[in-house]
Amino acid sequence: MTGITALIADDDSDIRELERERLEGIGHSCVEVGDIESVYKEVSKGGYSYILLDMKMPQRNGGVPREDAGETCLRHIRKNLGLSIPVIIVTGTVSDPAKPSHLMFIGADDLLVKPNLDGEHSLEAAVAKCLDLHARKADAGGTTANWLVGVREGRDMAWTTLKGNIQFRTIHLKLGCKLNLLLYCISQRYQKSPAISDMDIMRECQWTESEYFKDGSSARGAIKNHLSRLRDELGIRIESYDGGFRFFGP
Repeated sequence: MTGITALIADDDSDIRELERERLEGIGHSCVEVGDIESVYKEVSKGGYSYILLDMKMPQRNGGVPREDAGETCLRHIRKNLGLSIPVIIVTGTVSDPAKPSHLMFIGADDLLVKPNLDGEHSLEAAVAKCLDLHARKADAGGTTANWLVGVREGRDMAWTTLKGNIQFRTIHLKLGCKLNLLLYCISQRYQKSPAISDMDIMRECQWTESEYFKDGSSARGAIKNHLSRLRDELGIRIESYDGGFRFFGP
């Protein structure tokens, strides 16, 4: 395979067709599969640029779809195969508010809710973002924020800041809380530049524009208390700029 090639994994042929048509529209080649075993088979061949992965799929062709099939597949790709290929989760529902951050923690690069793949966070935008992020990771040697470490503990996350490779401070947070989502955003997006835009923070932390910006103005509202906690409890240094924030280790 040459160029940019997507592996589309979904047991709904109509969804696969929709995704394929849109991706071919931006010049990407596509291969479609409808069960988890076929995902493993194709991934083992190599040559794919990214994967669109449904959460509820059968283990094999003709089998009964399982709710946890996609998550199990994602874990296998990351842990057992050790692959860093971008994986975008495309799911029908997100009933658990902690689920998006959990999926990101175990290795997903983004999450979309089907069938509505339009809008600001469209299928095409998600793919472009993931490919760009992985390219920048490769250029930077695969690093993220080397002063911030997150470890899952049941339904909580323990976040630790490091100062000179020595543990500095630690806080424990519920998976679905905004501060946990903000820390995950920082840990994943901290590449060559420590700057993270307001739009990226809003999207990753699931804030609406009216929540994020105070009274419809350009003044930031909802994030201020969270930034104070990052400074006070983790020692993170933060600089504001027009359009986002810069984050630095203690």
